Amino acid sequence: MASGVDDQRPVRIDLYWGLAAACLSHVDRQLKRADVEAAGANISARRRVLAIKARAARLRTALMAIQPVIQQRHWKEKAMSEATEGPTLFADGYQATATNGTSWPGLSRLRLQDKEVEGRRSGLGGSDANIILSGNRDRILDLWREKRGEQPAVDLSSNLAVMLGCWTEAFNRQWFEQITGRAVDQVQVCLECPTNSWRRCTLDGYISDGGVVWEAKHTNAFSKADEILDRYMPQLQHNMAVARAERAVLSVIFGNHRFEWFEVASDWVYQIELLQAEVDFWDCVETGRRPLPAPPPAVPRPISVREVCLDGNNQWAAAAFDWLENREAAKRHATACATIKELVEPDVARAFGHGIEAKRSKAGAISIREIGS
Repeated sequence: MASGVDDQRPVRIDLYWGLAAACLSHVDRQLKRADVEAAGANISARRRVLAIKARAARLRTALMAIQPVIQQRHWKEKAMSEATEGPTLFADGYQATATNGTSWPGLSRLRLQDKEVEGRRSGLGGSDANIILSGNRDRILDLWREKRGEQPAVDLSSNLAVMLGCWTEAFNRQWFEQITGRAVDQVQVCLECPTNSWRRCTLDGYISDGGVVWEAKHTNAFSKADEILDRYMPQLQHNMAVARAERAVLSVIFGNHRFEWFEVASDWVYQIELLQAEVDFWDCVETGRRPLPAPPPAVPRPISVREVCLDGNNQWAAAAFDWLENREAAKRHATACATIKELVEPDVARAFGHGIEAKRSKAGAISIREIGS
């Protein structure tokens, strides 16, 4: 058989993942067995056992080093295998798959399937945390009834804002990577809290360099940054708590003309109050007790300086053009002002000539203006 790209078979990372785990288990057993054999052996036998132990320890170290790499590739392969390409969205031969391999799904793929709806009903995710700390009694009661199976989940497939946010999530991720140079992976990976199994999250992405949870939002052009942070802080802190992460990034597209991202630190005080509210809410789900709105904790502020891309803002574009066109003139103007003020001697109250005047105030400050203006 001729070798080539078409003849290659996809690599099953999950097999390597299982093999690495099995090897680690085998090495651990051999190390324990070597300890037992070395206890009652003579000196030469002990030396051989110690040599075997040293080789086994080196093998274990090597396996531990490659295990995270295999795990990361396993997550990527899992996400790719679960993604299904949607139908062609554009006419004239244009396909719904970008040149970099990103699959742009059809609207039908963005809707939650029955299995996903049932899975959401059996636990609390990041978006549920937003509702629990919203202070909105009606939304909290609706969520409570949905979790108890007393009413169906709200169908958001006809909500333009929600569907647009889902559809532009892949673009948001690529734009963030282009602006910041930070890679986002582990897209749509589902995690479960080891302490409370009903506490879960589905990651929009994860920045492995630094261990940062990444969350994407697409909001209207008139939303304020502080309002967005307040609205989604419960989700960010919930996801960080479940993922055991110290930081989270909220990546936001405002309308179609502005992009900002905010980095937030894990706040244990906030997370304790959030956990208490979620535990009480879940107890209401299990017992049938009606939940009451929980007082929202103080919202922590972003930890890093905001970076804003205003390429789509017309006012910014006009002002930037004027600034670039007039910056040399502004430098000459500043130099001229300094020279004129230096020429006004301390005992002079007013100096004039060539169409301008420089007047000294009672406090000693010199102002320059055009004569007759």
